Amino acid sequence: MKTLLVLEGGNHDTRQLRGLLAEQGYRVSALRECCWPLENESQLLSRDAGTLLVPRPVGSFRSSLDGKLLGINRAGAEIHGYGTPEQMMEEVNRVGLAKALYARPERRQELVDEVLESEDWQLYEERFRRRDGTLVHCLFHLRAVRDGDGRPVELEGFIEDISARKAVERALQFTQFTIDNTNDQAFWMTEDHCFFYVNEAACRSLGYSREELMGISLYDIDPDATKKLLSDDWRRLREQGSSILERRHRAKDGRIYPVEIRANLVVFEGREYNCAFATDISERKKTEEQVRASLLEKEVLLREIHHRVKNNLQVVSSLLYLQSQKLADPELKNHFLESQSRICSMALAHEQLYQSKNLSEVSLKSYVESLVSQLRQVFQMAGQQIDCRTEIDAVALDIAKVIPCGLLITELLSNAYRHAFADGRNGAIRIAIEERENKLLLTVADDGIGLPAGFDYRQTATLGMQLVRALCNQLNGVIEVENQRGTLFRVTFSP
Repeated sequence: MKTLLVLEGGNHDTRQLRGLLAEQGYRVSALRECCWPLENESQLLSRDAGTLLVPRPVGSFRSSLDGKLLGINRAGAEIHGYGTPEQMMEEVNRVGLAKALYARPERRQELVDEVLESEDWQLYEERFRRRDGTLVHCLFHLRAVRDGDGRPVELEGFIEDISARKAVERALQFTQFTIDNTNDQAFWMTEDHCFFYVNEAACRSLGYSREELMGISLYDIDPDATKKLLSDDWRRLREQGSSILERRHRAKDGRIYPVEIRANLVVFEGREYNCAFATDISERKKTEEQVRASLLEKEVLLREIHHRVKNNLQVVSSLLYLQSQKLADPELKNHFLESQSRICSMALAHEQLYQSKNLSEVSLKSYVESLVSQLRQVFQMAGQQIDCRTEIDAVALDIAKVIPCGLLITELLSNAYRHAFADGRNGAIRIAIEERENKLLLTVADDGIGLPAGFDYRQTATLGMQLVRALCNQLNGVIEVENQRGTLFRVTFSP
């Protein structure tokens, strides 16, 4: 590979320039005048015009035919890991050039034999040993220096460290091998959405040859592509560096299939590229559609189950009501009424559930407001004015906790109607559910006559209080009772 340094203008002192470049470790192959600009690069190279330089500081050296280092410049010493040319010559000549510098000492004689058979420069890529024992990959120019009779007397050469370039080449080869052997479709695209590179998987999926794909653009394979859509994709890619999106691809035969694209922004030689990998997700989409259909079928079935449970509970409630109408004992009749209310609270939970968008959870606010409205109609006496207020946070509970929570509210609210205002007085009842530090606080408070002196809910044997304790345990809750200016029950439990 040659690098061209072109000096514009005229009247340059070429001998001074040649000496200056040599001192800095550059090898001057030719120093000639030429007309500029030339028509094209191939003309410039074919005419060997301009100043031809190796692209980096190059080591220059001389050696004897039998393997003694006769001279080397600073760049050559640094390539081999030595501090100065003098240090390198002293240490190398102590053990011999072949053994000190060559990865395979026998390789030097092979090169010498080849060089002696030619009058021209020979170019090799070789690995040489550095002072610390590590190996360095070098571009190696070598030729024989001959006397007036044409006999070889010594060797001269130039050496350039190309380790970084070889590392890049290996990385690129590995990357290309990986991309070409992946099952995903790989596309390198320029900002104008033309293909810079495609792999074999992309060709197979789309039904195009590599040459055909390289001649078209993303607009030709994406049926949904618009200028705005693709511009937005590039803007997002620049902002984030990578993105994942779903698109559709259209094959050469017109078949359209969904793909998931993982796009990555790559900057190479000052230009931006979109290195994208596309995966055909037709099977995944088909599976997702089947799952959605199955879930919809199960959702319809669950809604029907909750609807039928609600209807059956309402039938039981109606039967209890009809039976209670035949009872003469007011206390016994009241027991039927309480049982009917409990069943109604459960029926209401199932009604809320099958009407909900989410079949696993019920909105407490909607459920409690409906439940309180229903209980007010059952327990409030004619002509009695009781202000029953609800303050419910926007919280959702699953059915396993909604039903015991509803039954608990039913028991506490029916007790308030029947005992706090038993003498027909007017008043107020407050039902609140608030969320605090991942806990729910259920409060049922009234301003009625209060609890009897010495009342202990833990020791009371009435069915209502037994149910309250049992439901509180079912919720893993803690109950508190206050008896000041009325009665307050507070239950704290986890949602």
